[in-house]
Amino acid sequence: MRYALVWTMVAIGLSTSPAWAQQGGGDFGMASPGESMASGEMGMGGGFGMGGYGGPGGFSPGDNGADGIRAFSGTAVDGGKFQVIWTGPEAAKSQAIGERLAAERSKVQFIDTLLEEVVGYLQGLHELSIVIDYAALKEADISHELPVTANISGQTAAATLDLLCDRYQLGWYVDKGLLMLTTQEAAAQHQSVRIYKLHQLRASGAAEIVTKMVQPDSWVSAGGKSDVVAITDRQMLVIRQNRAAHDEIESLLKSLEAAK
Repeated sequence: MRYALVWTMVAIGLSTSPAWAQQGGGDFGMASPGESMASGEMGMGGGFGMGGYGGPGGFSPGDNGADGIRAFSGTAVDGGKFQVIWTGPEAAKSQAIGERLAAERSKVQFIDTLLEEVVGYLQGLHELSIVIDYAALKEADISHELPVTANISGQTAAATLDLLCDRYQLGWYVDKGLLMLTTQEAAAQHQSVRIYKLHQLRASGAAEIVTKMVQPDSWVSAGGKSDVVAITDRQMLVIRQNRAAHDEIESLLKSLEAAK
């Protein structure tokens, strides 16, 4: 009887080998390659999956198949289209300003024109409020009476601002329903949270692409201050980044969504 019990235990041990567990058998199945899940998400066998977004520091790769990142869903996610949702105070107003700047065309022609006059012109042209961050400019030893010379046409308002700011070590972002004109350093440090609702992309694969392709050194996982969280059961990304990075992320994800 004792020997029979021992052989029964050995048989049970063999049947619960790691290879079997990786296929999701039993109550606590591990994710198979290319099917990583957030901590706490249900495994294939009805238990708790492992891998994906575990521990502090944001994204940890785990959605790689044998041939690379698995970023596309088998079927499109319900909801109809890719969406970006801004968060924070006056979020709807700020998002509307951001979308207008990305859509409206701008034209600037200045020769040694004071920065404050340039700002006044842009305010009237695009009907928005622009606030100059005088404290940041002073700290960076940039005069608010900086003479601006520029001739830019055929670009969106956002692209025009980028070109102007790059030329004079300035930066900008939209916050609380206002466009803030500041230094490059201050703009890079100012972060906001946006929600990216995916349509054809899988959240885990999209997160890995974003962290590899957009400002790779800025993420918490690389020692930076920016972060991304994938909500895999709703195919959403929640991302904390600066304005320039958010613009890159939105452009990249839109291109990927249109590529399938």
